[in-house]
Amino acid sequence: MNTVWSELIQTPEALWRSRRWRFPVGQAAAWRGALRLPESGDIGEVGCGSGGLLSRIAETTKTPRRIIGVDRDTGLLAFAGARLAELGMGDVELTRGDACSLPLRDASLDAVTSYTLFEHLRQPEAFLRECGRAGRSRWRAQVRATRFTAVCRKRRPKWPRKSSGWRPWWSRG
Repeated sequence: MNTVWSELIQTPEALWRSRRWRFPVGQAAAWRGALRLPESGDIGEVGCGSGGLLSRIAETTKTPRRIIGVDRDTGLLAFAGARLAELGMGDVELTRGDACSLPLRDASLDAVTSYTLFEHLRQPEAFLRECGRAGRSRWRAQVRATRFTAVCRKRRPKWPRKSSGWRPWWSRG
């Protein structure tokens, strides 16, 4: 059982609200275009967290559809399951799994999206390979990273970097 993110970093409720706020239904055409999501089909979100973006994808995807969320944090997945059920989205599939070893069949998705997961991966290349494996022949992937410089480093430093004098942006004076 992995609940590191939901217990130590960000509460499921805060993550849910932030994703629902960032991806409003009224602007679905814009963010769906930016995320390169098809209008219908089989769509997966890797690192779905508390399900905020996943719920928006489900709300704005035409049928026939299959929506799948993958995350390794069981606390976030439990929260997502409860919230999606409240919204009547019980058909959205939630799966516990690692982004670098996706629990999905080969060629099972038309589109794969990931929002702010990439910069946290120790093996981003493995994640991209897995997205390619799970995607169909004309699949699309869209990965959004907020800290691109962290992704580009050859060796990611462990959090926090005490010895280098590094401080998070919110504590800099």
